[in-house]
Amino acid sequence: MAEYSFKLPIGDYYLIINSDQQDLHQRLKQWFQFAHNTSNLQIGTISIFSTDDDFSSHSPTPTTEWQNQDCHYFARGCKGIVGANDLAILWVNFQIDLIYIELFIRVVTAIRIFNLGGLLVHAAGLERNNQGYLFTGPSGAGKTTVCRVSTDCNILNDDMVILYPGSSSWIISATPFWNPTQVPPGTGSVPLHMILHLKQAKQHKIENVSFSKAIADLLTHIPAVSQNPLHTSLLLQRCSEIVTKAVVRELQFLPDSGFWKLLNQGNNSMSEI
Repeated sequence: MAEYSFKLPIGDYYLIINSDQQDLHQRLKQWFQFAHNTSNLQIGTISIFSTDDDFSSHSPTPTTEWQNQDCHYFARGCKGIVGANDLAILWVNFQIDLIYIELFIRVVTAIRIFNLGGLLVHAAGLERNNQGYLFTGPSGAGKTTVCRVSTDCNILNDDMVILYPGSSSWIISATPFWNPTQVPPGTGSVPLHMILHLKQAKQHKIENVSFSKAIADLLTHIPAVSQNPLHTSLLLQRCSEIVTKAVVRELQFLPDSGFWKLLNQGNNSMSEI
């Protein structure tokens, strides 16, 4: 069996992506066209195998199921497994949409980064004046909008970023994950300065967030690993460490860049413009 392989940079790490189909290999490399390979730290290997299996019974919405330390993945046109060690296999049929392969890669990344002491977070990450900003919120809250209006920032990613502990603060790092409706991801890492819970409103406003709410909100944005009860204790510990070392606020905002005036003021009390 022929095997085609490439390195997919993810934050300060990379995954090896192997496939038995040359066409799929080329399509995946084009899909991740914004990724730049600068890392020498491998976090795992994903093997993708073609199959004649139907998988038509799988929901269009991907699902994951944990069996002890193994995570099983099901999506339209494919199924996969992520083991506790380096095992990560995805079986795909000829109808597979690349977004379902990327979503499997996200699951693998979430698990491998968690095992290394970090977290993959469903949030937008931006770098401004050498400080990292994490914008959280459900789909439609405005993460992509924040990235589009923040033209003087380095967009690490508008949907998925990595957090990992540094010497004095947590570090926020770019990932290559995206879809054509989003802002193309960038590269780099920066110390995390502020976490902002997004809420669309009729004026720009910042409000304080309680410690417990800050932890609870962050927990809801941790994909895959948060579904395994065996990880609950460590997840709580890491989220607590993150919100302790970063400023956490609720940001009520309009779809323009005016909110940066509030953030630049450095005023931790409730403010309005």
